[in-house]
Amino acid sequence: MAAVTTLDRELVETYQRDGAVCVRGLFNPELVRLARQAIDAVLANPSELAIVASRPDDPGRFIEDFCNWQRIPLLEELVRKSPAAAAAGELMKASVVRFFHDHILVKEPGTRQHTPWHQDQPYYNVDGVQGCSMWLPVDPVSRSSTLELVAGSHRGPWFLPRTFLDNQAKWFPEGKLAELPDIHNARDRFPIVGWDSSRAMRFLPLPHAPCLRGSGRPEPPQGPFSALPRR
Repeated sequence: MAAVTTLDRELVETYQRDGAVCVRGLFNPELVRLARQAIDAVLANPSELAIVASRPDDPGRFIEDFCNWQRIPLLEELVRKSPAAAAAGELMKASVVRFFHDHILVKEPGTRQHTPWHQDQPYYNVDGVQGCSMWLPVDPVSRSSTLELVAGSHRGPWFLPRTFLDNQAKWFPEGKLAELPDIHNARDRFPIVGWDSSRAMRFLPLPHAPCLRGSGRPEPPQGPFSALPRR
């Protein structure tokens, strides 16, 4: 695990209170280039877990791939050289940080598909309160299209996880967990936070695993937009 400058106490307190913060300047240009090269390597050689998370009539594709660090050397190098684990440990106030998996997200120019509101943790076979995701965009992302989170939602409850395109409950039986509130159509009822990365690509939101999250409103054709979440 790479060393990291101690994070500001206020940043740690904000993370504990809201479940999400933005850490700017954590990744130097060399690491951002490494992340971009790793994403390109995955796109050139996708795994059997890769999916297209946009509909056939979408002008652009929303591509996802998972768990590639053990077969893509550039990804493993990024995992081992990055200061993200140390930063996550400070934010979670954890003495040990374990890497769960990597996740590649690429939205091609013109993609209309936004990321539906969801929580990460109900999709995993993992419980506990010290779970953290790292979301690293390697392309500029405007505030209106960036990752958004509902502040304080890391305190629960869990909501029923569903597939993004066809809304199927595959992880828990129907009725086992509460249904997700309609955040998309009632944004003013929720304390939504997000950060502009259009002028600074060394930008790192770190949300708690159960924190509610989704992408902002899609903008007119732009892009590409690539991000590398890690848990």
